Amino acid sequence: MVYLIAITGMRVQEMASIQMKDIDFDKYEVTIVKRKGNKQRTVFLNPEAAKAIKKYINKERCKPEYKNHFNSPYLFITRKSDKLSTSGVNIIFKKFN
Repeated sequence: MVYLIAITGMRVQEMASIQMKDIDFDKYEVTIVKRKGNKQRTVFLNPEAAKAIKKYINKERCKPEYKNHFNSPYLFITRKSDKLSTSGVNIIFKKFN
């Protein structure tokens, strides 16, 4: 997650709002959709970031503790919610500080 923001320059809110359908692994890109005004922009991934996202999806996101939210359209989920909040992202960032 930290790496994703660092290499793409996306904002915390944008990262928390990524839906699975927004990721194109073949083109190494993520479409950032601003729900208000329906504006969008594209950020690009390098192969390492795409690999890390796939690993998260296949190994972390499908862990039993996330089972209540596994079908969420959002990429990043928590044990308690089907979408990671911006405050949740900030808590994770503080762990790296």
